[in-house]
Amino acid sequence: MTTFLTAATEAVQLSPVFDSVRLAAELAAVTAHTWNVQRTHTYGGQVGLPAAIDWRVLPLRSLGGDPERTDPGGPGPLPFASTHWLSQLPYLGQILDEVPAPLNAVRLMALGPGAISDPHCDPKYRLDRGIVRLHIPVVTDPRAVLVLDGVEHCWQPGTLWYGDFSREHLVRNTSQTVTRVHVVIDALLTADLAGWFPDLAGTPHPRRDPAQPHRPDRSSRLARRAAVRGSAADRVRGLRLTRPA
Repeated sequence: MTTFLTAATEAVQLSPVFDSVRLAAELAAVTAHTWNVQRTHTYGGQVGLPAAIDWRVLPLRSLGGDPERTDPGGPGPLPFASTHWLSQLPYLGQILDEVPAPLNAVRLMALGPGAISDPHCDPKYRLDRGIVRLHIPVVTDPRAVLVLDGVEHCWQPGTLWYGDFSREHLVRNTSQTVTRVHVVIDALLTADLAGWFPDLAGTPHPRRDPAQPHRPDRSSRLARRAAVRGSAADRVRGLRLTRPA
């Protein structure tokens, strides 16, 4: 099927913008301990080896609500559920409640100073498989970047981004002092979530202060929602929205 993003689009900013100050302030509630190292989820439902770099995770939603699992999980008998860490982050919990789609794993991911990952691909996180990976930066630095399909990105705190992580990518933090922290959300694609995407691939969003939530006036919000949801529903109608095997 033809999606609403072009083949050249490796990442796009979605419409909501959140309060970056509140997001950063909440981190104090969950940073008194050292987070566990990032792990992958392998075929057969197994948890993979720990990352060899300073790449740490606080799971907010995980398989079975396990507060120690840092992998993204996958198909299996256990449902995704909130961990007790999420209850300590009320503003972030409110944001997650507003995402118009079923959520799988949600993780706070911290990339330490000097950490550089190997290039890799995450094949299932793509629109035509009906599952998307979204990012909300919380703490960042110009020297902490994502390189996605050869393009460097340094997304600003409080913004919301979709990336096609089925393409080759790596993360690199050459800062000497700043730990980059992103909220990473894995969600099933729905018509309502598609309505958060830009109407045209490559159309830039207006610049807004990321410390101020985006609150368009009611008439323009309702008109845009009706138009976008109608076109988005047409575009995603042919997708299988079940979890990929």
